[in-house]
Amino acid sequence: MTLNSCLALLLMTVLAQGSTQILSDFATLQKMSIEELKLKTEGHVKMWGLDRIERWDLSQESGELVFTLRDDLKAVAPAQIIGTYNTEDKTWLWAWANPSIEDKLKVECPESSQIRGGTSHR
Repeated sequence: MTLNSCLALLLMTVLAQGSTQILSDFATLQKMSIEELKLKTEGHVKMWGLDRIERWDLSQESGELVFTLRDDLKAVAPAQIIGTYNTEDKTWLWAWANPSIEDKLKVECPESSQIRGGTSHR
C-alpha cells in the first residue's frame, strides 16, 4: 500500500469517527504528510538539485513554469493556477474569479465549485 493510499485511508477513518477524534487524527495525518513532503524534497535535491534554484518564472502566455538553477540549467514544467494569495491583506482569490489569470491556466478544483458564493477568503 502506498503512502498516499494510507493517508487517504486515514482521512476516511478520521471522517467516519466523529469530531472528537478528528483533532488528534488530523495531527497524525499532518505529521505524516510533512514527513512525506520532506522525503520527496530530499529526493528532488539529490536527483536534480532543487536546492540550487536561483529563481522561478511563470509565463501565462506559454503556460510554462521555469526553474533556473545556479549553473544556468533550466527545468520547465506545464503550469496551472488554482488561485492567488495577497500577502498585503492576507486574502485568497480563486483562479476562476481572477481576471488577471489566463483562462487556459485556470484550474477548477471540486472544492472551489462548492464555495462560489464568495470569491475572497481570509
